[in-house]
Amino acid sequence: MASCIICFCLFRFTLSRLLSAAIYNCDWIPRTRQFKSSLRLFVERANKPLSITGGKMFPISLETFTSVMNSAYSFFTLLCHMQSRNS
Repeated sequence: MASCIICFCLFRFTLSRLLSAAIYNCDWIPRTRQFKSSLRLFVERANKPLSITGGKMFPISLETFTSVMNSAYSFFTLLCHMQSRNS
């Protein structure tokens, strides 16, 4: 379950970055003014930094999430290493 949550969070963080690049690379030049206006609004929204609220208390940015995951993995490998040395 935790792996699914981690994957979902990473997906949400990377999706906004990929969307703005994909929109810019689409064939938008010959489109109508209304289409271009809609794209501009979409890109503006996609460029805003995405954050997830942790525990319904504090926002977690991509940098914070990455830092927490790196620390958790470091502690996990340290504990596994200590356990294998004591066995």
